Amino acid sequence: MPFARRHAEHVIEILLPAHQARVPGGIGVIAGALARHLPGALPPGDRLTILGLEGEARPGGSPARRPLLGVRGSIVRMLYEQSQVARHAQSSDLVHLCDARPLLLSHAPFLITVHDVTFAEHPDWMPRHAALYKSAMLRAAVLRRPRAIVCDSHHTRERLLACLPMARRVRIDVVHLGVDPPPPSVTWQPQQAEPYFLTLSTIVPRKNHMTLLSAFRYLRRAGFPLRWKVAGSAGHLSAPIVAALRAQEGIDVMGYVSQEDRESLLAGATFFALPSHEEGFGFPVLEAMVRGVPTACSSGSALDEVAGDDALRVIPTDRKGWVEALSVLSSDAALRQKLSAAGRLRAQRFNWQSTAQQLVTLYDDLRGDVTDVAPAS
Repeated sequence: MPFARRHAEHVIEILLPAHQARVPGGIGVIAGALARHLPGALPPGDRLTILGLEGEARPGGSPARRPLLGVRGSIVRMLYEQSQVARHAQSSDLVHLCDARPLLLSHAPFLITVHDVTFAEHPDWMPRHAALYKSAMLRAAVLRRPRAIVCDSHHTRERLLACLPMARRVRIDVVHLGVDPPPPSVTWQPQQAEPYFLTLSTIVPRKNHMTLLSAFRYLRRAGFPLRWKVAGSAGHLSAPIVAALRAQEGIDVMGYVSQEDRESLLAGATFFALPSHEEGFGFPVLEAMVRGVPTACSSGSALDEVAGDDALRVIPTDRKGWVEALSVLSSDAALRQKLSAAGRLRAQRFNWQSTAQQLVTLYDDLRGDVTDVAPAS
């Protein structure tokens, strides 16, 4: 049935809980970006309600701006989702959840977003209670038969099916995410007075700072000229990692940095390095590449899809490989220029307008299913 006819018969009400947009990290980036880009991608007639923290439904509006951080913030989010979001879901045809936590008291049709399943495959990378909670919520979501599961990458889809085979009963769509272009005034101009390379990510075991630290130590003993700036909030189980980084001469542990400081750090870096054991997508790599910063990243996860052959890729635990990557990127200006140009071009493939349009296409595919079971207001 052509889209126009389906649309005329089944206008749908979509609820987007975007209260996580103020939470640092990937989910916050995604929630904020969808709140900005989905309204303009919907066909006439369909209605998107963006829900903020205070419980105020804002059709086509912006998400709430109150930050939701720490353990207390996690509890606030959970209570808010299971009460206020569930209440608003009663008058919605489809609830688009930005992560894999279902609304346990709601019977509204919904879709979930799975960013990674490291909590199930590597529970030692986070506190035990967090891994158990995330695994239980994902299983509960799949058992409640969402209308669809959205995965950020093909890699995430494969890992989801490997650790939770019953997810095969549900439609799974891979929708790559986007990256915001840099401000027009931002130009990649590596700092000359005190050159450095940059890692920008939350400090947690999954990000694998320790292997890169081992490679850096080896190179510094041989006279490696670059400093290493490590930016990003300290996350769970990070204390020994932060302590080891701070103890090494030549490393600047910067903690959380503002967006303005992120731009400055990226613009001045000789190159960018991300050694993660596992990524469900890889925002930091795209943020570097879209700005033309030459990039080295780990292989074997979703970073293969994001970076392709336009970044140096190294097996996460291969110290010798990281030594070689850091060494060649610090010394080979021609390689840096090549990766800079190639990275910019590749990053253009990942834009939020395309992400929003793919999601709207998914909503359209689900149109008949959701209106048959959940009347719109």
